[in-house]
Amino acid sequence: MFKPILHVIVISCVLQGFDDKHGYVWHCIVGYSYGSYVTHTIGSSIYFSIGKLAILLFKTSVPPPCSSLLP
Repeated sequence: MFKPILHVIVISCVLQGFDDKHGYVWHCIVGYSYGSYVTHTIGSSIYFSIGKLAILLFKTSVPPPCSSLLP
């Protein structure tokens, strides 16, 4: 099993890559057993698993709350 710190690293890397390549605002959920109901931009969501680790990635049109802090 992955350690929780690895989840943070996975989320950070995935979000940075998608934000850089496809623009804001991407969200990423990583875990082993969870349910979700999210609103996303049409055609901008993916759910996949690597072994038992599940990853949900989706884009919204809402700016991040700390967008004023971004360079």
